[in-house]
Amino acid sequence: MVRATVVPNDDCGIKCPISEKMKRCGQFKCPIDCAMSMWSGWSKCTAECEGGLQSHTRYIRVKPKNGGEQCNTVEESRPCNTMSCDRDCSLQEWTPYTPCSVACGGGFQERFRHVLIPTRGEGKCAKDGSPMRYEEQTCNENKCNGDEICIANQDLVVAVDGSGSLQENGFKKLKKYVETLLNRYQTQYYGKSTVKIGIVLFGNGVIMPDGKTVSPAISAQPLSSDLPTVITAVQGLPFKKGFTNMAQAFSMAEDMFIKGSRKGSQSAVMIITDGKPSFSFMTNEMVEQLDDKGIMRYFVVVSEESPDSDLMNQMKGWASQPWETNLVHIQGLDLLESDYELFSMKALTKFCPMAYSPQLGAWEADTYGYQHVKDSGYCGEQGKQISWDKKNGADECAALATGAECATFILGTSFLRGQCWCGTIAVTKADYDGWMTKEGKENPACPAGEWFSSMLFDFYAMNTFKEPGSP
Repeated sequence: MVRATVVPNDDCGIKCPISEKMKRCGQFKCPIDCAMSMWSGWSKCTAECEGGLQSHTRYIRVKPKNGGEQCNTVEESRPCNTMSCDRDCSLQEWTPYTPCSVACGGGFQERFRHVLIPTRGEGKCAKDGSPMRYEEQTCNENKCNGDEICIANQDLVVAVDGSGSLQENGFKKLKKYVETLLNRYQTQYYGKSTVKIGIVLFGNGVIMPDGKTVSPAISAQPLSSDLPTVITAVQGLPFKKGFTNMAQAFSMAEDMFIKGSRKGSQSAVMIITDGKPSFSFMTNEMVEQLDDKGIMRYFVVVSEESPDSDLMNQMKGWASQPWETNLVHIQGLDLLESDYELFSMKALTKFCPMAYSPQLGAWEADTYGYQHVKDSGYCGEQGKQISWDKKNGADECAALATGAECATFILGTSFLRGQCWCGTIAVTKADYDGWMTKEGKENPACPAGEWFSSMLFDFYAMNTFKEPGSP
């Protein structure tokens, strides 16, 4: 507090009192408000349906003092999952149809709807085989021509039964059948590597020195693209006269795949046997092991057993599913001997992922006016692009190439599927006819020199040499 002097004193007067004075004020502690943390995330609901609770929390960072603002709640709850506990499943969209089960003679394709969201409570869901989740349609109903060959990208191990139940004469018949069958496989086609084949002989009966272990199957030929060498290995297989130990065959085949299979190729084992398996438990274990690795299992069973016998039911269980497309049953060795070609065709059209009839191919080339020449490459340069539609295939590109007066065309594959370009090379009748031959299909020549290799393109030639009005 301050005050001013109104009348100053003189020498005789009394001195003025003090003009400034202080006194205490605000003599109480300052208030401190509460400070709280951010809320945590919401907890999991206490119930999956029919109503539950979830909560979140926070903690006090600074406690209130001296009359400061008090803290609010440190926990909050809210209702959750208030819907009914009963929920029907939700299904995904239909898958594309699977490839046809056989190359000719009438097969089937399948498509499925898998479960996207499972049922809950008393909810309902269609079963696997119901019409809502499974559809089947017929395909490749055209009759087989009898000259079908396999041009698939496949690593195939053929396991031949050499057990004593066959007897030596029966074993010779099996070898003859295998040789006939292998002659239908192509190790190169359209200028590209196709099938690699390995040979296993099972059915050994030799007891190892430990007195307990049976000698393993014989790796007669590792996976190879040299078909004459593979056939020679089959011809030299000895008759072992032992047990029908299929577990040996599967084990040796798995070893072959580890050592020589190709990335991107289908791995498959073809068992050719008279049935009568030994060591069923071990065989079943190996089947499950191969199934886990995605290795296909094909069976050719030469047996007079009834198709519904316990033996055949066991073979059906070991074959890849559906067994109808992965098992051929031949009613005995005498029937097999009567027509090796017929039964080799039956096996190939069921087991080969891509079978091809040269006779049908020649007819289609003559009818549609173009032929498939080379996979994964093209000859010459790419000309103008004539198609961008992903729905287009070889037939549509051939029609566009005819309108554009192209002698050849290049069809895109993979993510370039449907795109099509004119080729730039000149094609003579000798070139076209050469590509139509067996040698030309296996290893076609490029008139411009070297093929340009690319997995994104296939090469086709137009038949511009037909006489007007010819069929």
